[in-house]
Amino acid sequence: MSLRAVLLAAGFATRLYPLTRDRPKPLLEVGGVPLLTRLLRQIEATGDVSDVTVVTNGRFEAEFATWHATLETSLPVRLVSDGVRDERCNLGAIADLALALRSMGAADDALPDGYLVAAGDNLLDEPLDRFTGHYLARRRPLLLVRDIPAPIPPATYNEVELDDDGRVLAMREKPLHPSTPKASIGVYLLPAELPALVDRYLAEGGAPDAPGHLMVWLVRRGEVEALPLTGRWFDIGNAEQFAQARAAFGGTADGPAGNTDDTADD
Repeated sequence: MSLRAVLLAAGFATRLYPLTRDRPKPLLEVGGVPLLTRLLRQIEATGDVSDVTVVTNGRFEAEFATWHATLETSLPVRLVSDGVRDERCNLGAIADLALALRSMGAADDALPDGYLVAAGDNLLDEPLDRFTGHYLARRRPLLLVRDIPAPIPPATYNEVELDDDGRVLAMREKPLHPSTPKASIGVYLLPAELPALVDRYLAEGGAPDAPGHLMVWLVRRGEVEALPLTGRWFDIGNAEQFAQARAAFGGTADGPAGNTDDTADD
């Protein structure tokens, strides 16, 4: 059984300027390791993924190419650029996902068992094999969720309502008035028919930006499940949150930990 992975790394992270003015957020380092490399190592460690496609933007193609040239991994890793060089022309994470899926083609002329889709700036300290194993056993769309500490800020996190068996009853993308503390992070396990689903979603006028919009659409269409995170996850949306993440992983806020930088299109 195998999954194919798409890592969304085409955002411009303007809220982190000046840190991300000349470096993409997924390549910022925490504990001396780029965020994207950390995530890739966790994906590789599952043993359930056959290959990885990383979607970049046009502005940072060279930086990602340098990262890719020195990458040490047993997984085939491809870079695909959406060509965008100005954040005002950003395509959005779901449009970038569609681009990646179109570029991948078939692996060994066989359909995958599903897709692992993740924002390239995810920072979590929990192995992913529990999640990939759960998906492969059940073959249903799967969200990873965490509890947001109270008070929950408005219009900040996508809200997930679950039943006692972990089935997603409802989902809202960044509601103004949150009613539950559950929120998904940017890691999704999705079915083999994902390319057709994404094309249908976009054809129906679905918003092309945050992946949460696609997940809301999938929840409305059928059964989606969720598993809770048990380890730590860091939302690196601004300089303060980045400093907290670096402190937690042995880096500092004012300089690189060895070398140096919630959504993929932040």
